[in-house]
Amino acid sequence: MSEDAGWGDLEETPKADLEMKAILDTLEAIADRQNSQAVELKGQQERHGELESVVKELADLVQSLVKQKKDRRPRRYRFEALDDKGKLELWVELAAFVDYLNDIFGTSAKHTKQKWRIPDWWWKQPIVVYELLALKASHDEAYTSTTPEAPTTEMIAWLDRWFWPCMNRIFNESWGLEVQPAPDMPGTKFSLKDANNDRGEFDDFLVGQFGSSVPADDSAEDQPKKQAQDTEKGETP
Repeated sequence: MSEDAGWGDLEETPKADLEMKAILDTLEAIADRQNSQAVELKGQQERHGELESVVKELADLVQSLVKQKKDRRPRRYRFEALDDKGKLELWVELAAFVDYLNDIFGTSAKHTKQKWRIPDWWWKQPIVVYELLALKASHDEAYTSTTPEAPTTEMIAWLDRWFWPCMNRIFNESWGLEVQPAPDMPGTKFSLKDANNDRGEFDDFLVGQFGSSVPADDSAEDQPKKQAQDTEKGETP
């Protein structure tokens, strides 16, 4: 074979050289395929690892949701979820909440008829009670915090989003405070006259249901006397 003979010169290239070239070409092609397959396999392994990570995260999320569902308990603002002691405590808290609202919104000089004063018969109306319980729950969330010194928009949001819509419902809806029949007076409707002694009726209701009533708060006049008594007993007021 001359020095100028190349691999492509079939007439002058010995048969053994051609066979060798074919083998080398085949080996080179196999190596290229193997390299390509290795790169593809590496990519598949990476994607498989990513998929495993996603599957694990989803499994952890499902387990967390299942645990949360098992851990969920009825909120304490539901009478049906409480024992008698809890029900009494909730009634007392709700009555205090109504008094609190009336002290703020029920005595405005701009409302000569005390438009927003919740009347004493509120506790006789199941829907009103249900509304006020939900309102108290939202109030407790908005007005309490683990960081009480920090400013917040939750209080103004409570007034705008929850308080005023609730008040409009309990005063103006067909089941509201002016029209709901009294449970202890079938077929009758409430009027301002029915407010007489209703707080006493409320106390009687609690005594009948739970053997106790709303505890009376010490009046402002009794406070100095009580503090003097506590001092005599060596107690810090």
